[in-house]
Amino acid sequence: MHFEIEIIKALQSGRSDFWDFFFKYYSYIATIFTVFVIAAILFLCKKRWSAFWFLVVEGAGYCSGFILKHIISRDRPYIASSEVIAITTTDGKSMPSGHSLCAIIMALCLIYIFWENKKTWQRALMIAGGVTFFLLMGMSRMYLGQHYLSDVLVGYTLGYCVCLIAYWVRNPVARVVNMLLDSIGLGKWKMKVPPMPLAYDDMAERKIEDEVVVENTEQPKQKEKTNINKGKKIDKGN
Repeated sequence: MHFEIEIIKALQSGRSDFWDFFFKYYSYIATIFTVFVIAAILFLCKKRWSAFWFLVVEGAGYCSGFILKHIISRDRPYIASSEVIAITTTDGKSMPSGHSLCAIIMALCLIYIFWENKKTWQRALMIAGGVTFFLLMGMSRMYLGQHYLSDVLVGYTLGYCVCLIAYWVRNPVARVVNMLLDSIGLGKWKMKVPPMPLAYDDMAERKIEDEVVVENTEQPKQKEKTNINKGKKIDKGN
């Protein structure tokens, strides 16, 4: 824990009014209010499944983080050490960092939602922007004296695991929701699940390309066999 205190002290050594203001209000991005605003925008943009999925994943992350905080029950750095400056004060325990957890879920969900039909440079830009966003969020929590580095890392890990689980159960959940919508006469509100992002769509593209190559290589062989059979028939006729 001592080296984590030293990391916070190193960040706070460059303290200024600008950085106090910036990191304090930057932290507000990873809040429940922002989550609902993003979900509302997705819904208005006719991405109903994405809005629903985004709220569910963020909600699962919040609940899991809340439970883990009470299990570990670790005091915040500014409470545990007099060397840490409390630039802001917050209720609750320290591990995991709820803001870091919320930020990585937000970044991963939005990358997943908008991954389809994007060019390579656009996808790279989305990934770079998402990573920068949640890394800066973790730094802001340490700078403000609210969390240790390990709190932030546990928040990232937990958020990633929640997203991974949500990613693999998205299709069964969508089927159940769509069945419920059908049963109550709201079939027009059925949810469309976005396709697999990241390496999976690239693998699918390569598979299709490989199949095309195999077909192209097999065609000359089939023609050759056909010519040989024709030759045999001519010989027999003679």
